[in-house]
Amino acid sequence: MRQHPAAELKIAFLLDNAYGIGGTIRATATLSGAMTAPGHRVEVVSLRRTRDTTELPFAPEVTFTSLIDLRPDTPAYGRLRPPLPPAQRAVRRGERPCRARHRHSSG
Repeated sequence: MRQHPAAELKIAFLLDNAYGIGGTIRATATLSGAMTAPGHRVEVVSLRRTRDTTELPFAPEVTFTSLIDLRPDTPAYGRLRPPLPPAQRAVRRGERPCRARHRHSSG
C-alpha cells in the first residue's frame, strides 16, 4: 500500500495571556511543541502580552503573536490598553468599589 506524505497543517492556539503560569498555558506549551514534530506550523496567539518572555518554555519552532501589548515600556502601551472594569476604575479614583456600584445621585 502506498503512503501519502502528511499534509502540513497550520495550527493556532488562542490564549488570554500566554505569558503567565497555569495549567492551560502548560498544556498549550506541551501540545504546541508536540505538534511541530510532524512538520506542522504552530502559532500561539495571546490576547494580552504582559512581559518580554514567557514564563513556561515553548518549543523554538512555535511562533507567537500578541494582540494587545500591556508591557509598560512599549510604545503601544497607552494606546492599546483595554478599559478597566468599573470596580478597578473606582479604586484608581480612591473610592471603595462597593460604593461605586451603589452610588445614589443627590438632588
